[in-house]
Amino acid sequence: MQTQSPTFERFPVILLILSLAYYFVFYVVSGLTQHSTLFPQPVPGEIHGYYATPIGLATFAVLGAGVAALILGYLSGIRAARIRAARSAETPPPDFSLVKTDILYLLCAFNLFAVAMFYLLEIRPPIVYQLSHSAFFFSLAAVRHGQITRSVSRLARWIGYGALVFVLLSLAPLRQGTLLFLGVLFLGILEVIYGRRKWLIWGILFALILSVYPFKRTPLPLEIVKICQSELNIEPPLARRVFASAFETCRSNADRINFANAGISWARDQVLRRISTVRLLDRAVSETPARVPFFAGETLRPLLYVPIPRFVWPEKPREDIGNQIGHLYRILSPGDMTTSINLPWVVEFYINFGLVGVVLGLGLSGFILGGLARRGTAGTRSPILPLLTIGILFPLAYQESNISLMVGNALHGVAGAVAMIAVAWIVGPYCRKSDNRVSAR
Repeated sequence: MQTQSPTFERFPVILLILSLAYYFVFYVVSGLTQHSTLFPQPVPGEIHGYYATPIGLATFAVLGAGVAALILGYLSGIRAARIRAARSAETPPPDFSLVKTDILYLLCAFNLFAVAMFYLLEIRPPIVYQLSHSAFFFSLAAVRHGQITRSVSRLARWIGYGALVFVLLSLAPLRQGTLLFLGVLFLGILEVIYGRRKWLIWGILFALILSVYPFKRTPLPLEIVKICQSELNIEPPLARRVFASAFETCRSNADRINFANAGISWARDQVLRRISTVRLLDRAVSETPARVPFFAGETLRPLLYVPIPRFVWPEKPREDIGNQIGHLYRILSPGDMTTSINLPWVVEFYINFGLVGVVLGLGLSGFILGGLARRGTAGTRSPILPLLTIGILFPLAYQESNISLMVGNALHGVAGAVAMIAVAWIVGPYCRKSDNRVSAR
């Protein structure tokens, strides 16, 4: 595999920027734009639904302390990795010269095809699905590396282009919206890492997907449709089905303007509601431990056994803390026993140990992420280790789910990627022998 320029060393900084962007958008921006449509007044006597709770200074103080600890921990991790690398300069980096480039590229391309088929056919074969799905970003990184550096044959590159388009189209219905958003964002980040301006294309695509998301997934309110006196015969009135047809029924320019303004305002509120993770943090700060006692590490206990695969331990406890949290903090309706809300890291650390837990938890998380990002992308002769580092650590910048679940997915991703690397390693010498025989003839 060809030696790549040290643009991989941009990734630790990019990962930190992505983490900070997550907290800025999902907490600061959403917290500063709260209004009655995001926090509707509850019906008197009911104890479910999102309350009209204030986004107070205490919430932002907890968030600010956690983000500051994350930054300090991250920078400390990068520095520690640099010191360790300097002290162990005599130790040679891993040698991946036996890994056959085309074989690894094609394995990653076929993995993208597999992920696409899993979503299109709605099948989830045990183990295979976990490994393939968790190695999704590594596969994207390896495929784009081969295409950008032209380190693989033309036929392999075209297979990779087909896999890339196919997997994005399989996610286009937005049934897996988060993976689609992160996938497009990741492709843009790769362009930045390789110093290419095509990241603008992926950025524009990301913005377009985000803007049409409400019109694809949620019902369009009847009061908006009635602006143009439209007749609805579709149940439920999904926005994607009726927005254009309702707009066409507007007979005056004033109605069209009112209809468009109402639709855009509603879409904006839908996006804000989706990213308003700050609501859960606000509820946790205001009600823990006043009404809900600290969990004292209970939600973090799965970290002790998350590396154990389920086929080895069939009775391994499932990660269903989201439903319990939703009821304890009065976010889910009392009768809803199936919905599981996301438990972001900052919230999880707070409900376990309060402000001290947030500072120490995010500080340690930043130290580990920064150290691994630096160690895995600097001073290597082969791009395989940087690609593995980038593909595994990138999803951890979106700290939206409980930490044990995300760490488990990262470990599954490592296992899936290592399996593909191992196959390419084993097949590599055989392919070289075959090439030599052909050349000799």
